[in-house]
Amino acid sequence: MLGLGASKENSYINQWIRTNMAALFAKKGQQLGAYFTQDAVYLVQTQGLTKPKFTVININKEQVNLNYLFIDEAKTIALLQEEFNKNGIKSADISIAINARDLVMRYFELPFMPSNEIEPAIMFESKRYLPFKAEEVYFDYQYFQNKKDKKLPVIFIGIKKEIIDQYLSVFKGLGCKINSIEPAHFSLLKLLDLEKTSTPTAIIDASSSGANISVVCDGFIYFSRDLNMPVIDQKTKDEAVSSANLLIKFINEIRVSLDYYRRQPSSMPVKNVIYLCESELKDWSDTLSKELDINIKAIKVGELKQLLQNNSMGFAKALAISISGGKSISSINLAAKKTFVVSRPTTSRKISVSAEALPNLVLNLFNNALIRNSFLVAILIVGLVY
Repeated sequence: MLGLGASKENSYINQWIRTNMAALFAKKGQQLGAYFTQDAVYLVQTQGLTKPKFTVININKEQVNLNYLFIDEAKTIALLQEEFNKNGIKSADISIAINARDLVMRYFELPFMPSNEIEPAIMFESKRYLPFKAEEVYFDYQYFQNKKDKKLPVIFIGIKKEIIDQYLSVFKGLGCKINSIEPAHFSLLKLLDLEKTSTPTAIIDASSSGANISVVCDGFIYFSRDLNMPVIDQKTKDEAVSSANLLIKFINEIRVSLDYYRRQPSSMPVKNVIYLCESELKDWSDTLSKELDINIKAIKVGELKQLLQNNSMGFAKALAISISGGKSISSINLAAKKTFVVSRPTTSRKISVSAEALPNLVLNLFNNALIRNSFLVAILIVGLVY
């Protein structure tokens, strides 16, 4: 009887474990990650533990302008909806990785202060770095309370409202709910597990459509800059000279970026460099290491996760932003649409006097000796002049 009771008890326990483990690993709702370039939209759809679905939608120059804005929202929605239907992509929660060229990114330090004073101080200081009017901007920021040095490092990200509003409008038209919008190069950091990096590490990501460098330490982004260089895939394949010149430009841009970083307050020397690249750019790592005299670890994006395909940086950024709940050192979310408090000019108060009240007003004025005497003196002077 004892053995039979134990057997029943074990079966109940096993059943409970199976039920709860099944619930634990049940498929979650669909998560969609999107990364936009001027030529394409990279989409990665994830759902629970199933293999992600990768889709790229080509965009022509008639649909997107140089500022990554959709020229015709209705046509863009129709195009995306058609591709959604073709690839079996349903309306889902979506997170968007946006290109750094649309952003204002600044690092600055504030003195240590009480928590309730931090946001007003950041808003006041960050206005100095805006190239356009404060009322035209959505922004977000991240700060780190350095109690040891009594400092408050801040990374500020701003973007024009029209860009965010258009993304929200287009995906609302597709029936999607936008969870977050963040810089694409911040999304990539999620794939590298850098939360515990205790020494300054530079992450360089380079692809056919551009490049970026960020410096990370102790779970905080201390520096980020888009490299100012031509689009790599515009060069012809047989131009070896152009390729060499492009590499020189690339190296110089990294030097300039590291110099910018070193001039920041409280900057520490960069000890490690992670060079994240597409396959055809991996050969640059050896030259880069020699020229900069620093240890460089080159990683092809296809090696980051087994789920990635064809070493595409576009897919890597879309995959990174689609991973909900993944560890990330970035808390930036421009979809929250934080805005500056813009003071409005005060209007002068107008005083209106009715016709009935005018005699009493004049009488009250003449009852004032100073006003009465000043008026009489003025009349006397005018009389003498004439």
